[in-house]
Amino acid sequence: MTFLNALIWPILAIALIPLAVHIINKKRPAEKRFAAFDFLLKVDKITRKRIRFQSLLLFIIRTLILLLAAAAALQPVINSGFWKEKRKSGRIAAIVDPSLSMRIKAGSENGFRAGLTFVGNHAQREGVKEIVLFVSGRETVRIKLNGYAGEFAEKSAGIEPGFTSGAMLPSIKEALKLVLSGEKVDRLFIVSDFCDHAWSDLSDSLFAPFNIPVVLCNTADSLSVNRGITSLAVEERSDGVGVRVGITNSSPVPLTDWPVSLFLGEKPVMNAFITQDGGADISRLLLLSGYDKTEPGFVKQESDSLGEDDLRYFVYKPQRSVKMLIVDGDQSAHFTDAESYYFERAVSTDEMVSAKVISPGLLTESELNKHDLLCLLNYVPDDGLSKVITGRVENGMGLFVSLGNKVDAEQFNLHLTKATGALLREKKAGFGRDYAETEALALPVAQHQAVASMNELKDAGNYLFTNLFLLEPMVERNAETLLRLRSGDPLLLVRNHGKGRTALFLSTADMSWNNFPMRPFFVPFVKGISRYLSGREQINGGDSLFCGDSVTFASKGTMVLIDDPSGNRFTSPVQNGTALFYNTDLPGCYRLHDEGEVREFCVNVPPSESRLEPLGKDKLNSITAGSISAMVHVRYTEDAEVNLPKPIWYYLLFAVILLMIAEALIASGKRRELND
Repeated sequence: MTFLNALIWPILAIALIPLAVHIINKKRPAEKRFAAFDFLLKVDKITRKRIRFQSLLLFIIRTLILLLAAAAALQPVINSGFWKEKRKSGRIAAIVDPSLSMRIKAGSENGFRAGLTFVGNHAQREGVKEIVLFVSGRETVRIKLNGYAGEFAEKSAGIEPGFTSGAMLPSIKEALKLVLSGEKVDRLFIVSDFCDHAWSDLSDSLFAPFNIPVVLCNTADSLSVNRGITSLAVEERSDGVGVRVGITNSSPVPLTDWPVSLFLGEKPVMNAFITQDGGADISRLLLLSGYDKTEPGFVKQESDSLGEDDLRYFVYKPQRSVKMLIVDGDQSAHFTDAESYYFERAVSTDEMVSAKVISPGLLTESELNKHDLLCLLNYVPDDGLSKVITGRVENGMGLFVSLGNKVDAEQFNLHLTKATGALLREKKAGFGRDYAETEALALPVAQHQAVASMNELKDAGNYLFTNLFLLEPMVERNAETLLRLRSGDPLLLVRNHGKGRTALFLSTADMSWNNFPMRPFFVPFVKGISRYLSGREQINGGDSLFCGDSVTFASKGTMVLIDDPSGNRFTSPVQNGTALFYNTDLPGCYRLHDEGEVREFCVNVPPSESRLEPLGKDKLNSITAGSISAMVHVRYTEDAEVNLPKPIWYYLLFAVILLMIAEALIASGKRRELND
């Protein structure tokens, strides 16, 4: 369909005019008002307003309940002097850091004494009657107070910091025992310089179990810097004895021509000047030659705020070359297959050892007398030579014995048992077994100077042994097992015999029964055992002995005497040829008296105590988490007032309870009105 005049479509809108007239003239109903209905409508309007108000009030109360409950769970505190803690028992506890860094002085007072002075002044201010003092390494001290000025300083005057690294955890545990025992303690004071090295390894929420206020008394002086000698190593070199000195500079100021002096005995023998960047470490080699006397020495620098680490001790020993005789019991047509090939190559890396390899037929008494150390590789000498060897060992020669398929257990037991202290039984392969199951080296390696180089061994499972000799049980073996396989079978035994030392390696020194010669620790092992047997290392304490460390040493007697640097004498019993000494609290030179022989060893302060990096804020917050604590910098506090943060979480919890009661009452009233 189409339209010729489509433009007329809008005119059709006039059809709506009647509809508009109808709506305009539509008749509305007349209103008739009744008084009773007006009253009901007014009451309903008032009720609806009240219900809306109650709903809004319930919304606000319920929101506050949730907010306050969450806030209470966060355990908020208020730091304000307005809150005064009520005294209960008149007793406080103080844990004092006794480490070396607490000796740093600011003016005339070190950090240790500054911390105790603060605790004493606080006790006098607050009327404290007793202070329980915990200092690591010492017995707990209870100090009764009568209230006069300086009383605590007077009664604690004999307590001083030590020379060791900080060990706060034992004292913290003792203090916790006191608190948990039921004895009332009002506050716990922690006196420390809060250096990172002493606190970084402690657990989080360390003080939360105490459930009493904790005051952290920080004794660090922000203006103090330290330049300390942190390491000293004595090296045997072809051109003399080298003393390598390490110095740390915690100051941002660089060192220019910083003087360092080396003393032997009390005599200065060398001066050096060091240039070093600020905040950096440096190492300097001092070379000594022409000194042929064994004596203690020390390296010294200019003193600063911590004078105890400006001195470092060592024992100077003149160079002494060792003549080693290696008897190869299984020489092969090709030199790389010889029993002595790997062993001799390992020994050749030691500049102070000259080794000579011979066949068994060339071993004579005159040849023995030319050497300090004898190595028998896969060879057992006859009766005549074995007696000569045993006699030489008793007079001080070292003896190393390795086994192999050329060794007969019966012949070994006849000729070498006396020197080695071992009785062979049989090989693991043989006697009905064509092969033995491969076993790996076991960890840990014994703590002994002969195998000290293997203490860093991590991949013992790659050190594989396919055969070795087993041992017969002996009541009086007097030999110490230093290495074992994972099967539990001994691999290396050492013992003292007379004035000499012996070592028995129950497998081969070549690749026929094991892969040891191809592993990284074979060369350090051979060098270490050679040094031990030749007597070039008398004292075992690792690379350095630090205050508080234990030290072991071989002895030929039953009891040794040790003089410390202050002249005090200690005794140490000898068990299985080894003595153990613990009283290394003082830095300096110690003298060991053993069957008329005098030896010396040195103890130094821990290098970590020279580093004054403060504990990070995040770690400090994690340690104090869950406890009511405040830190006070005692060197910058005029009086001894401590404003501890006041916990308010229980007030919030009380408010939550009140709001819940109000919410229940309002909700109940609202339900009644709705029902009505």
